[in-house]
Amino acid sequence: AHLIVLATLLADRRSLSTHELRRAREWFWRTAFTEHFRGASDSFVSRSLRLAKSYVLHGEGDVVDFGEAPSPTSLSRMVFRKNSAGSRAFALALGKRSPHNITNAAAIDTYNALSSYNKHQFHHVFPQGFMRREHADQDSSLLMNICMLAARENVIVSDSNPNTYLPELASELGG
Repeated sequence: AHLIVLATLLADRRSLSTHELRRAREWFWRTAFTEHFRGASDSFVSRSLRLAKSYVLHGEGDVVDFGEAPSPTSLSRMVFRKNSAGSRAFALALGKRSPHNITNAAAIDTYNALSSYNKHQFHHVFPQGFMRREHADQDSSLLMNICMLAARENVIVSDSNPNTYLPELASELGG
């Protein structure tokens, strides 16, 4: 649904103005993190498309027409799943920040990491094995427990205690 709306927004224009681009970004992040299109019918997508055109191209309406911004509480409860729009938005947001591996400070190739979903490019800050051993009652797959990390580097961290491995890595990297 995002692709349909974005293609329609750009169908009649070569590019968006600065104001339109800002509103398109607001629309995108809002609809992605709120999973605006989850289970959406064709009529819902059509109505949302009309609202998006009005919002982005004509400056009419308000971004809240696409859902309330996720609260810190709702984000802290969101689970990282490959088929979730919120998780995909989170992965894109991580990629947008020019991520670096926590093990060696090398830049992560976000084109490769995000070109097709690859669960090996993401790491649990509090690893699953650690959580099973130390905090079995807590979900290790919460969105806020995920960082980007190259697959080969993920093996280095494995299921270590983050209270141990993060300070060690920071010290090794001079941080």
